[in-house]
Amino acid sequence: MISGAPKRTFVDALKLAGLATPRNRQELGLRFFELLVLGIDHEFTGEMCWYQAVENTAPKDPTRRRVQ
Repeated sequence: MISGAPKRTFVDALKLAGLATPRNRQELGLRFFELLVLGIDHEFTGEMCWYQAVENTAPKDPTRRRVQ
């Protein structure tokens, strides 16, 4: 990761997309698949850009502050 860049996690991306946090391995796989269904594939968007792809796809909530 680039030094000084915000550290965003898979769980952050799930929250931004409005998906529940997985509680076990099966749910983890399901959440990853749900992101793929939304059109977010970390291999296509790149390791540093997949979170931005989730952010672009997520429903817009004007009261929500941007996660950094």
